[in-house]
Amino acid sequence: MGCGTSNTKRSNSIRQMSAPKFHIKIMNPKNNQLAEFDITTNYEVMPLPTVMNLLSFDKNQGDYVKANFISIYNAKEDRYEYFVQQLLGVEVEKEKPYDGKIWVVYINGKKCNWDEACESDQTVAITDEIFWRFQDLNENLPLVTAASINS
Repeated sequence: MGCGTSNTKRSNSIRQMSAPKFHIKIMNPKNNQLAEFDITTNYEVMPLPTVMNLLSFDKNQGDYVKANFISIYNAKEDRYEYFVQQLLGVEVEKEKPYDGKIWVVYINGKKCNWDEACESDQTVAITDEIFWRFQDLNENLPLVTAASINS
């Protein structure tokens, strides 16, 4: 009887330890410090907007992430454009986000436009590097990888 009970507890803790986690890194422009977050899910692949919503509304991390997502109607294209209006309490610079610095996501070192990620339901895997930087969208900064962050 004792073996079965401890065996059950062990398998439950192993299952919890191996639950899929998305790892998100955000460069804080206020102090140039890297903030890192993990989101545990039941899935190994999910749409990026879903991962960011899970992070933003996480009861343990959401207050620190201080994220806000907005859409702005583009009359010229007759559609809404999506932006990360705020991360870590840092808001986009201008009322028209493309006119100033915005939050730009890099997936495995490749710049990704948040609007396009939302429109296409861009998926990410738990093995992907997800990194956020506050910059002009058209600014050509070096590729961001774990190696470049740690150096």
